[in-house]
Amino acid sequence: MSIPGPSAREPNGTHAAVVSVRTERRGDVLVLAVAGEIDMATAPRLDDAIAGATRARPRVLVVDLSEVVFLSAAGMSALMRAADDTTAYAGSFRVVASTPLTQRVLELMGLDDELEVHRDLEAACREPNS
Repeated sequence: MSIPGPSAREPNGTHAAVVSVRTERRGDVLVLAVAGEIDMATAPRLDDAIAGATRARPRVLVVDLSEVVFLSAAGMSALMRAADDTTAYAGSFRVVASTPLTQRVLELMGLDDELEVHRDLEAACREPNS
């Protein structure tokens, strides 16, 4: 499943943020691979994808930010809601922050202490003691 964002240019010629979310199942792990810009305009798309994923109640939900080029406070709030929603049904929530941009933003906001953050998707999909 993919949730595309708006076109890169609005009719008035201004730049519009673009985000897409692709869903991938890896056994007990459900991965939401996010690409593009997560800001106030696009965070609702991420929220919708997360809501759909948590309704499926995966044992592990991973949000992969490897292809994210901008992460705003609205995007970070969506990640925190995802963590809350996942742990509410005793699932595990993990984030992949493989780029300096996503790593730094999560560190600056202290979310690397609040969320289970991994540097790559394979590590995020492994069992905790693997």
